[in-house]
Amino acid sequence: MRTWAEINLDNLSHNVSMIRELSGGKEILGVIKANAYGMGAVEYARELAECGVKILGVACYEEACELRAAGIEEDILIFGCIPPESVGTAIEKKFHLTINSMEEIDFLERNNYYPKVHIKVDTGMGRVGFTSEMALEAIDYIRENDIADLQGIYTHLSVADDPTEDVYTLEQMEKFRTFEGFEGIKYIHILNSCGSIRFGGKTYSTHVRPGILLQGIVPYDTDLQEKFKYVFELKTRILYIKRLEDEAYISYGKSYRGNEGDVIVTLPVGYADGFNRKFSNGGSVMIKGHRCPVVGKVCMDMTMVKIPRELVSQVGVGTEVTLIGKDIAAKAEEIGTIPYEIMTGVGRRVSRCYIKGGKIVKVKSLVEVERRV
Repeated sequence: MRTWAEINLDNLSHNVSMIRELSGGKEILGVIKANAYGMGAVEYARELAECGVKILGVACYEEACELRAAGIEEDILIFGCIPPESVGTAIEKKFHLTINSMEEIDFLERNNYYPKVHIKVDTGMGRVGFTSEMALEAIDYIRENDIADLQGIYTHLSVADDPTEDVYTLEQMEKFRTFEGFEGIKYIHILNSCGSIRFGGKTYSTHVRPGILLQGIVPYDTDLQEKFKYVFELKTRILYIKRLEDEAYISYGKSYRGNEGDVIVTLPVGYADGFNRKFSNGGSVMIKGHRCPVVGKVCMDMTMVKIPRELVSQVGVGTEVTLIGKDIAAKAEEIGTIPYEIMTGVGRRVSRCYIKGGKIVKVKSLVEVERRV
């Protein structure tokens, strides 16, 4: 394989168990939007189902359809709005729809639709959803007029990853308290990844809603990171090696000049694969336990790395290289972003290798869309 992502399903299962433990035993709504943060929504859905997760969350109608087409039978909540022309099919496929406004309720009533719905309450995210007062009116209207099958109520915490903002987070939780006592509601959820492990005992919600935490990444500085296992590593192999005979510029723009005797290797990975261009002249990769600097600008398909003298005799064409691993949070910080963006940016031509029981059990690539090993 040219460049690949190793995805450890055993670690995913471990993280599910740890979330349950740290959240006080609450049920899990597994967030696998954006193709499970780039790692493969169908594969995650299957593994989560084996772990006893009975409801999954996605961003849009198309993502939900992908899961159903793959035979996923668990409940699926769509967080985003549904195009009007897709509502009928969404109901047929038994998707759970998010309701954000009275206009959406009016649309259902006018068209005689009767979907499973979750009411979204805006307690401080400022993105979508009812105010608390309007949410109560919406719930009453739905129930009194039998508009829909009211399955859930939820909100979203905006700063649960920042302990210095706990006053605001607790205010959001207090605003949501009214909805936690509703009877006959199967899914009541407020706690995202950070909320799940920081505030599990401070809410009467039925479910937690982890996303990045499933990947083993705790998105704030805490010793709890040690309890989770990283699911994802991005790897490649050395494509080409050269020793500079004279001073020479490397890559586009003449931004790096190598010295005589430098050993420069070319890797078959670039920003089209998800290795961000901001790693140019400052990023690094791991080769046989050594941190090796990226030199020159990251290209669309290739990246150049300088090999330290003590490592030269140990590398050759085909030597494995870890581009991003347990250092994902540090790497994200280096380029001014977050692990979410790095993971979701992994390109479609990067093969996904799924590991379980210490073995590769499945490979997905452009050559073989799905190959079981």
